[in-house]
Amino acid sequence: MYTLTTDETSRRQVDALPAEALAPFAELRAVLEVAPWNGQPNHRDKPDTPMRAMSFGPDGQATSST
Repeated sequence: MYTLTTDETSRRQVDALPAEALAPFAELRAVLEVAPWNGQPNHRDKPDTPMRAMSFGPDGQATSST
């Protein structure tokens, strides 16, 4: 299992999420803790880089660096 951290800039962005995005965002974090490599590569030309993009909610996207 992986541990996720949130820096101060990201924390402010999370705090600004609308209420309806909080549950999908929490689900995304749970997925990242167990399977961070399941997302799509952030750069198609460089699929082996440690950045992944995962969608959450109807319009959201998150990018993680592993």
